[in-house]
Amino acid sequence: MQIMVTLCLVDGLIVFLKDDKIRWWLVVAIVIGPWIRYENSSLTLAAIVFFAAHRHGLLAVFTLAASASVIISFSWFLLHYGLPALPSSVLVKSSFSSSMVSSEIMNTLYSILANIYTSISTSIPGKTMIVLAYLLFWAAVGKNKERGLAFVGLFCIASHLLAGRYGWFCRYELYVFASSIPIVLFVYRDKIRRVLESISQIKLIVFVLFVSIICFNQYIYAFFITPQAANNIFEQQYQMHKFVVQYLKTPVAVNDLGLVSYKNPYYVLDLWGLGSEETRKSRANHNPHWLESMVKKYKVPVAIIYEDWFEKMIPPDWTKVARMSLGKGNVVCANPVVSFFVTEKPLVKGVVEKLVLFKAKLPKGVKLEIADKN
Repeated sequence: MQIMVTLCLVDGLIVFLKDDKIRWWLVVAIVIGPWIRYENSSLTLAAIVFFAAHRHGLLAVFTLAASASVIISFSWFLLHYGLPALPSSVLVKSSFSSSMVSSEIMNTLYSILANIYTSISTSIPGKTMIVLAYLLFWAAVGKNKERGLAFVGLFCIASHLLAGRYGWFCRYELYVFASSIPIVLFVYRDKIRRVLESISQIKLIVFVLFVSIICFNQYIYAFFITPQAANNIFEQQYQMHKFVVQYLKTPVAVNDLGLVSYKNPYYVLDLWGLGSEETRKSRANHNPHWLESMVKKYKVPVAIIYEDWFEKMIPPDWTKVARMSLGKGNVVCANPVVSFFVTEKPLVKGVVEKLVLFKAKLPKGVKLEIADKN
């Protein structure tokens, strides 16, 4: 949905430049973009400035008020319940947002510098964005009708270079390319048309393939490997969910919250902080005993975790009863192996018996190694 809204916004701006008409989907895309993903705030703000510059002040004020009112209301809702102004999932994954919420100026500056360094030195998407930003910069400072549109794309790229993230199966930066590439193609359409008329189709195909392989190879790879990635989730996360809901039937602690908690009537203790501000703060404080304290506080009898994520933190009185491994090559899971721990020794036998029953129903290839606790 984020990409669809992004494309609607860009398309609406292009239609406006060509026909001087403001389409309804443009207004909707400007308003709801940040509601779907906070990252789209950069596009919304740039579009608002775009319309203010084109003497559509009423539209600019309306879209700003409509979009910001929901964001502010949601932040007020969080603050009302003693939570930060941004969701824990955002604060865990974005050091920039986390430092901004906690008013840590030096950490914010460090985060910005780290993002810039990543973009320049290690990230192919970041380098590609810089090339696109270069093209958009010269269009934005020129005396042409499209300079405002170029500013929108440039502002989006600059915002991501300063505060955005990469990775996680290539999904966090796609909105930048979904907005900036169409803008570049439109702004430079006359030059592109002249180039296309002067070269053969074979050369064009070779050039497009070359650019795609160099700049967008990881997205091409992600497209073709998506079925296996989905299978990884089925073999690990769905099987964890199945074990908890159909066999264990008790509260559970996990470090990968998503699918385990979906349609699960039993309490799920989040050990990474994406859905728990208490956990996020406990981890951030580096208390060596936070894991044990959280599990005891919420009386969770079983933990299913990536063992290496909690090195030297797993309490000595926990009993490791099983390991479950993916049946196919790992593409998307943070670890191909999850470990099952029982947090109270009197419960070990019962959990092992349930694991034996669960093992018989696992998909072909998924390996569950149950420890001998007799």
